Amino acid sequence: MSEPTTGQTTAPLSPRTVELRNTCLGALSRRTSHRPPTPVELAKIRDDLRLKEAWLWWSKIDTPTEAVAAIRFPVRRPRRRWPARVVALLATGAWLLIQPGTLS
Repeated sequence: MSEPTTGQTTAPLSPRTVELRNTCLGALSRRTSHRPPTPVELAKIRDDLRLKEAWLWWSKIDTPTEAVAAIRFPVRRPRRRWPARVVALLATGAWLLIQPGTLS
């Protein structure tokens, strides 16, 4: 990952302001369904970046650089049960055709 860069150079933020900015980044990331930044990633953000610039860098850190194709699994065809149903239907029909007195 590259470190965030902007064209402007401003005075570095105070340690308390950096801590508040990092807390706001964590809250924004949770609010927008991003994963929260790790302490290592927060340490990569320069001290002269305001919240807006830091958020612009952080929100794009997980975006893929190229399109990713969806993984599709082959669809299993359901088992055909019609042969068993035909046999059951024919057997049931045969019992209905036999007269009750002819079996004994």
